[in-house]
Amino acid sequence: MPAKYPKGEGQRGAHTLSMRANLSQPTKYGCYNYVMDANRDIRFYRERWKAVEEIERQELRAMSVEKHWMQINNLFRFAIENGLTRGNDDGEMEVFLRWARLRGAG
Repeated sequence: MPAKYPKGEGQRGAHTLSMRANLSQPTKYGCYNYVMDANRDIRFYRERWKAVEEIERQELRAMSVEKHWMQINNLFRFAIENGLTRGNDDGEMEVFLRWARLRGAG
């Protein structure tokens, strides 16, 4: 009876064939049918997350003002309920003023 898949390729190999074009090189361990190309994998990873970022931006643009306010209020409520408030810390304004003075002096 003939093999269901070509020699050396099971279902895993068939799946990686669709993902990787250049499989003619021998693998380091000989147990999988795909050669890792770090540069291509990094590029693929970055491109995928750029696509995710663009989709998120589109969703934010399509969101109504009311929905934005609901999200902000939910975050604010969550912070208060979990004790994540700044209290009376006005040190941030001092930092802004210091930077303004430094920019003005330059």
